[in-house]
Amino acid sequence: MHKESKTYPNKSSNLSNNKLSKTNYITLLFLLSIIFLSKSQAKSDYLEWQALYDSERLYINIQKPITYRIFYPSKHEINIFLPFDKIENKEFNYSLYSLQAINWNFYSVLRINTPYPLPFELIDVTQDEDKVTISLPLEYKVRTTTYFYSSDNRLIAKLYYQISVDDFLQKKKGISSYGIQISDFSLFNINFICNDKREELNFNRTGFWFAINGTYFARSGNRYRTVAGVVYDNQIVSYPVEWRPPRGFWAILKKDQQSSFLFDRLPNLKKEFENFISYLRNQGYIHFLVQAGPLIYKDHLLMMDIEAEAFGLKGNNITDDAPRTVIYVDRENRLNFEVIYGLQGTRKDGLNIYELVNYLSETKDALNLDGGSSSCIYISNKKLEPLFEKNFPYNSQNYIVFYTNTDFYVVSEKSMYYYFPGIFGLDHNNIVKIHGANYVTIFNGYEKYQKVFFSDEMDYYHNTSKKMIFIQTNDLQMSLEKLNLEKIKNINRYYNCYIIEYE
Repeated sequence: MHKESKTYPNKSSNLSNNKLSKTNYITLLFLLSIIFLSKSQAKSDYLEWQALYDSERLYINIQKPITYRIFYPSKHEINIFLPFDKIENKEFNYSLYSLQAINWNFYSVLRINTPYPLPFELIDVTQDEDKVTISLPLEYKVRTTTYFYSSDNRLIAKLYYQISVDDFLQKKKGISSYGIQISDFSLFNINFICNDKREELNFNRTGFWFAINGTYFARSGNRYRTVAGVVYDNQIVSYPVEWRPPRGFWAILKKDQQSSFLFDRLPNLKKEFENFISYLRNQGYIHFLVQAGPLIYKDHLLMMDIEAEAFGLKGNNITDDAPRTVIYVDRENRLNFEVIYGLQGTRKDGLNIYELVNYLSETKDALNLDGGSSSCIYISNKKLEPLFEKNFPYNSQNYIVFYTNTDFYVVSEKSMYYYFPGIFGLDHNNIVKIHGANYVTIFNGYEKYQKVFFSDEMDYYHNTSKKMIFIQTNDLQMSLEKLNLEKIKNINRYYNCYIIEYE
C-alpha cells in the first residue's frame, strides 16, 4: 500500500535545546497545527493503491472526485479522467499493471497500462462519501457463448469466445480462444481438405458448418502433403509416416446412429495401420479419423510423452509459445474443438505444450492438433480472428470441415461491450442518457459490429464558484448552443470531455 509519509519535529527536543519562550512555544504549536491540518487536507489529493491479500484484485482509491470517466485509448491502456480534480504526479507498478497519475489544468488523469486487454465489465467501481474505489482483477476469465439451432429448434453447436489471464505453471499469461462444442453429431458430415497454396478456405455449402486446421504437413516436391494417417467415410485417405513412432489420433465411430469418440496412439507401419483400421471398421463405421499429437489425456490419465511420439524439445512449437488447436472430450463427455491464441495475436504468442497440459487438466481425453501459424477456425466462410487483432495473417494447409445442410439460426447468450475513446455511459444494456452520438463496438461471440446511441438530454457538472462546466459530448457545438453561455473564456479538451470556462 502506498501512503503519504508524515514527518514532524520533536517538540520536547526543540524545547529543551533551544529554551523557547512561552510565546515561541505557542507559536510553534500554532505552526505544527497548521502543518498537521494542511497534511490532513492534502489527503484528498492523492491516490491510495491497495492490493487485496488474496492477490485477486488491485484496489485504487481516489479521494472525493466529483465525477470520472473511463477511456480505452488502446488495447493496452485505460485512462480514468477526473475533472476539477488535482492528483499528485506519481507512478506505481504492481503485477499486471503500471499506473501513472498526471495532473493538468482543471483535471487529472490516471493512466493504467496493462499487458493484456481488460474488458470494461471487469473494472469494478464503488463510491461512498469519502472516495471512489476502482479495482482491477489480477486474474480473470470472461466467456461469451453463441448458440446455433436448426430450423426445427435442435441445438446444433455452441461457439464460445473467452479471454483469460491466469497462472500457467507459475507464469502469468493472457490467452484468448474460440471453441466449438458439437451438440448433435447426427446432423454432421465431415470433410478433409488439402490446401496446398495456403489460400483462405472457401467451403461452399449451405447450412451450418465450421472448420479448424487439420494435421501436420510436409512438402513433397512442389506440393504439401499430410504426414499423418487420415480416414473419413470409412476410407483411408492418408497413411502415417512409417519412420516415425506411433502418434496420437482422434476418431469418430458411428454405430446404430450413435457416435463414439476414440483417442489413442496410431500404429505407424503400413500393414499394422491397415489392420487397425480393419479392426475399427468391425467396431463401427469410421466417420472420421485424424492423426496428430501429442496425445495429452486418455480416460482422465495424462498420456503425453513427446519423446515417445518423436516430437522432441525442438520444432513443432513444443517448448515455444504458440497458438494451438486442440480436440478434447470434457468431463460431461462432450466433444470440443478449440483454437487458442495469445492476446498479442502473433504466431509466437500463446501456450507451450506443457502449459497446454495445464490448460486442459479438467478434460477426459485431449489431443493436440497442429500449432503455430496454421491454427485457425472458420464458421460459414468467416475466419474468426483473435478479437484484439484484426488480421491474423496466416492460413492452414489442411482443414477438417464439419457441415450440415440444415438451415440454422443464432442466439447470443450475452453481448460483451468494449469501450474506446469517446464511448461511455453504456453499462451492459443500461444506457445513461447523454448528449451526442456514441459509437460502440459490440462483440457477440461470433462477429463484431457497431451501434450508434443518441440522446437529446445532456449530463454535465456546473461549478458556479469557478465558472466552469464539465460536459462529455460528441457534438460540442450543439452542446454549447444548449448551454447558452454568454461569454466563453477557454475550452479544455480530453477526448470528448470538455471543461468550459466562461465569464
